[in-house]
Amino acid sequence: MFFKRKKDDVQIEKFEGFRTQTTFGCKGQLKTQFFDLEKPVDEELIEYLKPFGHPILLGGRMYEIRREGYFRLLLTPGTNTFHARFVKNCDPKIRDLLTRQVFRAINGNDQGELPSRCPEGAINVNRENGSKISIDLKKCTFCLECI
Repeated sequence: MFFKRKKDDVQIEKFEGFRTQTTFGCKGQLKTQFFDLEKPVDEELIEYLKPFGHPILLGGRMYEIRREGYFRLLLTPGTNTFHARFVKNCDPKIRDLLTRQVFRAINGNDQGELPSRCPEGAINVNRENGSKISIDLKKCTFCLECI
């Protein structure tokens, strides 16, 4: 007996500075989200993604940010793409939070509000260094309140 596998549904969205391509499996479950950026992945983008999980350097070049029960991000600095692989039954709202945070990283949106949103005081904005943010992972509880 052979079964035909239904082709995954794909959703493409365009934002200022990047576009996303999200694939959904059977029953509309999130599978992956690819980010195609107009500028390369850099340390600032990785800093913005820290509220999702602690970045781990793999093989000396690629970073992994894992949010248990939600997704795994793989980013390589200097490239213009990265992707998130979602776990089965992941809450679809997490995709929106991830997209919103990438938008902020690329467009510098809401930098002044980020520290006040963090209940642990883990976010700092360095105004003398072009308003770049830094997230203290010793204080961050990965609650996502800042997003």
